[in-house]
Amino acid sequence: MDSPTAIEAIANSPMDLRSNFDGYYATSIAEARELESATLFLSDSHLTSLPAEIGDLHSLTCLYVNGAQLTSLPPQIGDLTSLRELNLSSNRLSSLPVEIFNLSGLGVLDLSDNELTGLPPEIGAMESMEMLNLSGNRLIGLPPEIGELVYLEALDVSRNELSELPVEIGGLADLYSFNISANKFTHWPLELNALINLESLDLSDNPIPVLTLMRVQILGTVSADTPTPVWSKDDAAASQEVYMVEVSAELQKRFDKLFALRVIGKGMIDALIDDGDFVIVTPTSHANNGDMVVAWFKIEEDSILHKFYSEGRFVRLQPANSTMSPIYAPKENVEVHGKVVSIIRNLG
Repeated sequence: MDSPTAIEAIANSPMDLRSNFDGYYATSIAEARELESATLFLSDSHLTSLPAEIGDLHSLTCLYVNGAQLTSLPPQIGDLTSLRELNLSSNRLSSLPVEIFNLSGLGVLDLSDNELTGLPPEIGAMESMEMLNLSGNRLIGLPPEIGELVYLEALDVSRNELSELPVEIGGLADLYSFNISANKFTHWPLELNALINLESLDLSDNPIPVLTLMRVQILGTVSADTPTPVWSKDDAAASQEVYMVEVSAELQKRFDKLFALRVIGKGMIDALIDDGDFVIVTPTSHANNGDMVVAWFKIEEDSILHKFYSEGRFVRLQPANSTMSPIYAPKENVEVHGKVVSIIRNLG
């Protein structure tokens, strides 16, 4: 009789949790290939590595290797194309093979309580990810590509060494639960303002001072669709009614002068600015390419909220709406009256 393969020896280990599992599970490579769905438990073992043969379990949908002693993963783990849930928590992993990011169908990934210091940009390829747990590692940053996980609903990066978030995290439109507790944030991350569906946020155990709010005057409206006559500082000063919104004192300190405008239209909807939201603007006549600005057309005496791009003798004002076209105007007819530095969403 042939000796068992490495996978068969591991799968038959008394340290797995198969006795607590009611579904299908594999006890050998042959069984895993025959089953339409298979789960393999290798939890709480003394494994320091997985054999390359793990990649032969093409029907495997759930793999649990939490609480082991893994220090590395074989590249063949990227061959588990049917995998939907992978638990590698409480191991000793300091890096991940790039092949693991080939698991584009993976919906749940638990990498908590390892020794990871970073994530490669390839994580953006895990397009089906819904739940990602990275708590209890040594992460000092998150790659911009994390914003490509558009179906992500729950993200836990607590107990790391993060002090800032990439602006691309605002692309996680489905994110409703975000745990960034016990990190090194010293201020409120402005990137959180873009997470429109966030229901649960944990910022506890960060060295953030008590948040002080300042009031900023709403000067009127600005169109995000077509150039429209809008607010006037003279009119605002003459009005007996003063409407205000609250912003963080840190934002006020950073930009000194601020005012607010209520957005009309959906021309910036792809930048997560909807009709009825408020933009917080700092007065300036200068803009860099890509800045979101309040642009003023001198001849028409109209203004619009768009992204600014200088292109030769012209200015391109770009909407963030795939159904709308940019506006081109001679530079001498366009003035920048302010740059957007924050957004306040209207959730009513």
